[in-house]
Amino acid sequence: MNKNLFLIYILFLIISCGSTNKSHVYSDLDIKVKTALEAKVDVNMNKKLLGSSSATYLFGLIRIFGDSKYADGYGGFGKIGRLKSAAAYKAIKKGRGDILVSPQYEVVKSRYFFIFSVYDVKVRGYDGKITSID
Repeated sequence: MNKNLFLIYILFLIISCGSTNKSHVYSDLDIKVKTALEAKVDVNMNKKLLGSSSATYLFGLIRIFGDSKYADGYGGFGKIGRLKSAAAYKAIKKGRGDILVSPQYEVVKSRYFFIFSVYDVKVRGYDGKITSID
C-alpha cells in the first residue's frame, strides 16, 4: 500500500509541475496629452492679491511648523514648491476669483545655529475668474 501511495505521489509531482515564462519587448513609455480646451479668464487688474507662507525645518529636513493647505498647480515640488503653493492658496482665498494670474514669488531663507531653517515665501498676483472653458 505504501508503494502505491509513493508512486501516486511521484506521478502527481511529475504531472503538476510546470513553469511559465512570458517575455515582451521593452520600450520606454512616453505619454503625451494634448487638449484643445481654452479657458477664458476675466482678470481684475485693479487689485493685486498678496499671500504669504512660512515653514520651520529642523536640520533642513524635518518640518516643525508650516502651512497645510495648498493650491494645486502652483509652486512646483519640494519644500519651496509647497510653500509657494500655500502662499498662492492664501492669496486666492483673499480674492473673488478662481486663479492667481501672473504670480511673482519672493523667497527668503534664514538659518539659525545650523539647526533650524526658516523659509518665508510671499506671492503677488492678479485675481482671475474663469468665465468659460471651450
